[in-house]
Amino acid sequence: MTGTEEEQTISKQWHSLLRQHNKLRLSLLKKQEQRNKIAAEKSFKKDPNKFSQSIFHPPTQNAQPEFSAEEAQQYFQNTYTDINRDYIYSAHPEMSRPKLPSTIFSTRCPTIIELQKSAKRKRNGAAPGLNGLTYVPYKKCTALLKFVVKLGRKIWKKKDIPADWARAYIILLAKSEDLKSLSEFRPIAITSTVGKIFFSVISDRLQFFMIQNHYITRDLQKGFLFGVPVCLEHSFTLMEALREAKECHQQIVVS
Repeated sequence: MTGTEEEQTISKQWHSLLRQHNKLRLSLLKKQEQRNKIAAEKSFKKDPNKFSQSIFHPPTQNAQPEFSAEEAQQYFQNTYTDINRDYIYSAHPEMSRPKLPSTIFSTRCPTIIELQKSAKRKRNGAAPGLNGLTYVPYKKCTALLKFVVKLGRKIWKKKDIPADWARAYIILLAKSEDLKSLSEFRPIAITSTVGKIFFSVISDRLQFFMIQNHYITRDLQKGFLFGVPVCLEHSFTLMEALREAKECHQQIVVS
């Protein structure tokens, strides 16, 4: 009889400890999820592009392809060649021409302040061009950026872009685990960082010119606008549209 009571007592204590252990385990998991959420939010705010790459890009993107450089050259040359690139497009007769601009496009040479702002927005982890210089030296070394200003003045005066700014090397990123198929790789061109800093100033001016003159509107145009998280906004909008169509049993067409 004593053995039975002892077994019952041990059983009760065991189940009590088990419940406490489960509560503690769930509490620790919840706290870990909260820590992961906070860390993810900080990582996203620090670098949205890098955060999205860590989610959407598979770990095989840096894998070595299993085909020759000659095969890749021939494939991508045929894929991206446009035989009609010299075709001259004209506007339809029904289209009305836009009004003359009220804000004039700035044609002055980029200043050091504009170049500093442009360099500051660039990612430190971006791949360098053929000269091996990342964006970090242009951010940290003022003397180097002053040289870029002098170079920019010379370019602006002679209207002759350095040939090095137009050169690039191609990196192939794997889209899947199939490393033998050329179609499962995405090529990206790595160009000079200093050239991109310089032309970012021109891009900002062009964006300001188009928006101020109402040639494009932020309500419709999302891509290539500074300060607009276009990928996240469009992806979220598409996800919500698909979710609503599924829940309401409606038809939806996506192109």
